Amino acid sequence: MTASAAGIEAATIPILAGGHLDHPPAHCVEPFEQRGLVKAVGRTTFSFDVPLHLAMKRSASDRPIVNAFREDLLRAFDIKAVALPA
Repeated sequence: MTASAAGIEAATIPILAGGHLDHPPAHCVEPFEQRGLVKAVGRTTFSFDVPLHLAMKRSASDRPIVNAFREDLLRAFDIKAVALPA
């Protein structure tokens, strides 16, 4: 069986249906794993890291809503802030 999804969260649907194996990011499946709905197999063997980049116009970095989003994103992925180049 082959399945495709437009987003990472949507990719969990075939996994939860019981007919698909996948390697989604741990943060997407942890709530289901905690409830006993899925089981991680070979977590250390099949794990991988993906770099996260955030790009924006320089003028946007002064907007409070953009700063709030950036801070929430960094906190969600436990990333230390990096100074923007001048």
